[in-house]
Formats: sequence, C-alpha cells, structure tokens
Amino acid sequence: MKHIFKHIAGCVLLSIIIFGCKKEDAYKDFVKDGAIIYPGKPLDLKALGGKNRAKLSWVVIDAKVSRFVIHWNNRLDSLEMPAVNTGETADSVSVIIENLPENNYIFEIVSYDRNGNRSIKEEVAAKVYGDEFIGALLNRPIKRAGSMSGTAEVYWGTPEQNVDAGIIVSSRPGWFEVRSTDEIAKIEVTDVLGRSIYKSSAIDARIYEANLPTSNAVVLIRISLSNGKTIVKKVRI
Repeated sequence: MKHIFKHIAGCVLLSIIIFGCKKEDAYKDFVKDGAIIYPGKPLDLKALGGKNRAKLSWVVIDAKVSRFVIHWNNRLDSLEMPAVNTGETADSVSVIIENLPENNYIFEIVSYDRNGNRSIKEEVAAKVYGDEFIGALLNRPIKRAGSMSGTAEVYWGTPEQNVDAGIIVSSRPGWFEVRSTDEIAKIEVTDVLGRSIYKSSAIDARIYEANLPTSNAVVLIRISLSNGKTIVKKVRI
C-alpha cells in the first residue's frame, strides 16, 4: 500500500513539474524580445477651447520621454512635438492647435521614448468655437459711461436689452444714421469717456441722421425710443 501511495505521489509531483515548465515556456514566448517598457504617460491632461483653436497642457515626469504625438478627428489628423527635458522632477508641456473647424473634439496624446516605445494613451475633450457660436451671442449694451478722476467707467446692461430692439446704426467719418422700428424720441452722442458730442431731442421719427463735429473716433450713440427703451450703440465715425 505504501508503495502504491509513493507511486501516486511521484506521478503527481512529476505532473506539477511538467506543467510548471510548460507555463514557464509559454511566458518566455511573450517576453522573448525583452520586457515591455512603457514611457511615462501625460499626466493632468487639460484642454481649453478657443476660436478655431485649442490649447492642450499636461505634465510629464519621465525623463526618457522624447516626443509626443497628438491625434484628433477620429485619428485622421495628428501633430508630433518633441519633449523638452528641463531636469525638473515634473515638466509642464503645452501646445496650441490652430485652424480647427468649430466642433467638439477628443484629443488623444501618447508619449514615446527614443527607442520607439509608446505610453498608454490619455484623452481629453474640448469644444472649439467659431463664427456660428459668435453669431449666436447677444450684444451687451452700454447703459452709461463716464469719467471719474481721469478713469473711464463703463456700466453694462444685460444682453436682453438689445433683443428685438429694431435698431440699425450706419456711420461714416463725421456722420451717422439711425433707423428704428419704433419712433426715436431723442439721441445723444458721447465719446468713450462720457463727454457729450451731440444732442437732439423731440425727434419723433423712425429715421434720423446727423453730422458730427468729430471724425475718426469711437463714439457711443444713446438712442431713446418713444416706448421708453434706451439703446446704446458703439460705432466708429
């Protein structure tokens, strides 16, 4: 009985050794070219969207990193830039990508070392603005402007004050014209410091034009309507 038990134990031990050797051989197949080296990936990745451009910034703490590759637009567009090692523990990196159409973007960044090893990718989203966004913005009217102790002060109104105002102002050097869907009660023109240049009251018309005693300047035209609304337009004359 003891001989049978020893025989079984020997077979089990032999099987374990053979299986272990096979696992070792399988592992060696995966690392036969050496261990995989991953350069440090971009850290603290951030994106700021602007008008037809985006700024990306990140931190790298691996001195072996030699370059970065940025992909966007479903990897159809890319940008490669070198890494600059300043000798600091962590280097801050930033880049501005220009000429981007207005859209939402996912930027993918990968770092490489000099041997071509690549890091794990990092991704960040950004909204890039353009003419469509700008066209949807509402103007903020100037409620009043003045000068105090040589300092210009401008008080802004809410954007809604210009909505459906029905005011069109045309200008050329020394002249301006106002067209309104409501009757114009009075008009005052000042410079940006609040100094009066021109006044006219009891207009009671929807079209008004006038010559000004100044030109090649930015002025504020305050338009008071018969319905009680006051609109301020900034124009160059």
